Amino acid sequence: MNPGHQPRTELFAAVADARRTGKPVVLPFRTTETSTTVVTPEGKYVTEVATGPVRVGQPDGTWRDIDTSLVETGGVLRPKVAKADVQFSAGGQGPFATMNREEGKALAMHWPTQLPKPKVEGNKATYRGVAGANGDLVVTALPAGLRFDLVLRSRPTELIELKIPVTAKGMRLHNAEGRLQISDGDKKLWATSSKPAMWDASKPAKWDAGLKSGKKKGAGIISSTVEDTADGKTLVLKPDAGFLNDPATTYPVTIDPTVMLPLNSDTDVNNVFDGNNVSGEYLKAGTEADGEKARVYLKFDTRGLQAPTSATLSLTNIDAPSCGTNVGSGIQVRRVTSSWDPNTQTWAPQPSNTTDDAALSTEGSQLGSCGSGKMTWNVTGIVAKWAAGGTGNYGLVLQSPTETAQANYRVFASSENTDGLAPPTLTVTSDIPFTPGEGEDPAEPAPSQVLPGRVDTNTGVWITSGTDVVEDGLLTVRSHSAGQRIDITQPNEAVLGPNWRLEPLGGMLGDRLLDYSANGYIQVNRTIGTESTRFPASASAPNTFVAEDGSTVVNSAVTTYVHRVG
Repeated sequence: MNPGHQPRTELFAAVADARRTGKPVVLPFRTTETSTTVVTPEGKYVTEVATGPVRVGQPDGTWRDIDTSLVETGGVLRPKVAKADVQFSAGGQGPFATMNREEGKALAMHWPTQLPKPKVEGNKATYRGVAGANGDLVVTALPAGLRFDLVLRSRPTELIELKIPVTAKGMRLHNAEGRLQISDGDKKLWATSSKPAMWDASKPAKWDAGLKSGKKKGAGIISSTVEDTADGKTLVLKPDAGFLNDPATTYPVTIDPTVMLPLNSDTDVNNVFDGNNVSGEYLKAGTEADGEKARVYLKFDTRGLQAPTSATLSLTNIDAPSCGTNVGSGIQVRRVTSSWDPNTQTWAPQPSNTTDDAALSTEGSQLGSCGSGKMTWNVTGIVAKWAAGGTGNYGLVLQSPTETAQANYRVFASSENTDGLAPPTLTVTSDIPFTPGEGEDPAEPAPSQVLPGRVDTNTGVWITSGTDVVEDGLLTVRSHSAGQRIDITQPNEAVLGPNWRLEPLGGMLGDRLLDYSANGYIQVNRTIGTESTRFPASASAPNTFVAEDGSTVVNSAVTTYVHRVG
């Protein structure tokens, strides 16, 4: 919810206040759930955009910063302020976690036995002893959803198999290779569970993709399936008994089958752990000495974007091979040049990118031990291209510049981080204020990046087309001219939007007829390419023009021509 723009006088007043006080002034009427804009004493506008929600609009038109600390209300636990409508059990029967959506839609996760009263710490609720004598269920409220983990405090004495029933009201549950996916009625993905991962307490690096893959010390493999039941689906987790019983395994062990709302636009991919990590708390970019490679993908809403005087990308750095101002060859930010989906992106295949205007940062500060934890890149060139239009905003990718085997990685906090760390942010300074998410998007993908197309050699205009209806004797398509229509827009085409052409009958009705009947012929220029067909006047039939293939055009009235295929 955006409280809405206020009269221009409020903007002028904010500019005057900034000049008078010598301090930046927040423009509340340009605030969104993911962005904040201030005006500086110099008259510049600085807009900071996050990859996920950081505040929530209130019914009275104000905003409240997200606070996922849990409080008990109405017999359930809820976060104080969150984008997602989630609730956790306060103990007893019923689901341990529920995510509600508008129009009576809801997703509920159940536990096979009655739950004890949980221990609440911040945004976490722990139900002790529900997964074996020393196994706990831990649920966590996120800004845009929830996650749940199973924590084994000591080595189990018997084989562990966990069954978690999941029910959905007004939505559909799908099995995606052992992961749950939840979609609404129009099949749009709404929530997803991650590929389950398991790691021990030998090191705090639970963000390490090698650990999640089970291919490094301190990690185990989880077999996961989704079973059909009369009430819905059941997520079945079978942790590797060999890992759990290994004397080298250090307890507690965390089993992580995260579920969250897919609203955020950050994820990472890894050539060792080739799985999707859209719900992960951490993002890893760079290389390990053993050859492991990781990349981070980010998206920011650029609708309404104005030409920047500067633009900076900032991430919270929480781990690196070492500390200081220069670690390894650094992490490079590149502009992504093709489509990707944070909910499904894995190592292979990946979207394309370009090194044009790429930015490099060699900072290696690590939060809490040797630095501020802030890592930044100058991305003015990339954002300027977005603002100028013509290059689609497919987001950014962070990676090692050469991806050779070396200890040159960084780990960052994601939008789903549960430790209160700042999410990835893009800060744009401009001479003209804008509100991200409002107005036209100058960086919308060009037509050539949406559908296959061609260049009209007569005009140099790019034309892309799509087929809508195919039936016996009927073919209806539409085409779009980049930047301009190459002829006059017809009234019935207005519904398609600017520069679109309706082409019934395979485009015949969209072809351009040139009347040279005074010279003994008419000509039809085809919609596709430069092809044209000449129809010479018939010597035997007045007002009739016949092409070489026998098709005819008849002038049945002063301005009406009828085409017949011969």
